Amino acid sequence: MHAKQYDADEVTEYLSEMAEKYELPVELVRLQWKLLSVRLHSEQEYKSHLAETLVELKNRDPEDAHVLALAKLQGLPIWSNDRDLAWPKSLLNASQLQGSYAFPRIHPTRKSVPSDATPET
Repeated sequence: MHAKQYDADEVTEYLSEMAEKYELPVELVRLQWKLLSVRLHSEQEYKSHLAETLVELKNRDPEDAHVLALAKLQGLPIWSNDRDLAWPKSLLNASQLQGSYAFPRIHPTRKSVPSDATPET
């Protein structure tokens, strides 16, 4: 799984509040968060794709451009419940959907992803 460093920092900041909201042991939630296999990326890594993705998301939330830029850099699909990241389902097949709303697999800029590849989790 890949994520923006900014998002991971935000999760860490609010982890205790989220655990308490769902009546979960805070230390257990912190431990599970630390054990997740997530590769974190700084904005510097995907910055070269931001201008392009801002154009693609011109009528949507510009903050979502960061997620799309990272996906383009890595050649990976996006898993999101964010309606701003919805992609016309007519352009997708079932193997490309990774969440309620998802961009299809995006051709990578650095490496190739076989069409039958599954995303890292």
